[in-house]
Amino acid sequence: MSQDTFVDDFDSFIEPDTQTGPRLLEDRFDEETAFQFVIAGIGQCGNNLAASFWQTGYRRVLLINTALTDLDPLPKEIARLLIGKQGAGKNPEEARERVLAAKTKIRSALSSLYQKGNKIVLCMGLGGGTGSGGGPETVRIAKE
Repeated sequence: MSQDTFVDDFDSFIEPDTQTGPRLLEDRFDEETAFQFVIAGIGQCGNNLAASFWQTGYRRVLLINTALTDLDPLPKEIARLLIGKQGAGKNPEEARERVLAAKTKIRSALSSLYQKGNKIVLCMGLGGGTGSGGGPETVRIAKE
């Protein structure tokens, strides 16, 4: 994925690419694992936590954010869903509204990744921005 690529078609993102070989979402661990986790981070803190899971070998990872600047320093191979451009500005209600506006895309992304996993872990911070406002709504979307 290029730096400017945001995934809207998660089904094609998670399927094997016949040109490049193995599926993008095969975890990279030395031993077999009991669970196939889907890790989703919302907001800057949640995205950093989710990216840490990626660094340890998990591959069913999704970053959801309202600010492109929060996503820029994170590994470009991780699926990302941008639901704004300027961030929530420490306004939880703004973040909540953006998550609700992107509910269909978030549900589709989580659903597509969940088909390749069996547990969802949602990572978020509660410092007053995107995680605080959008996190609880993302939990509700994931439960659906």
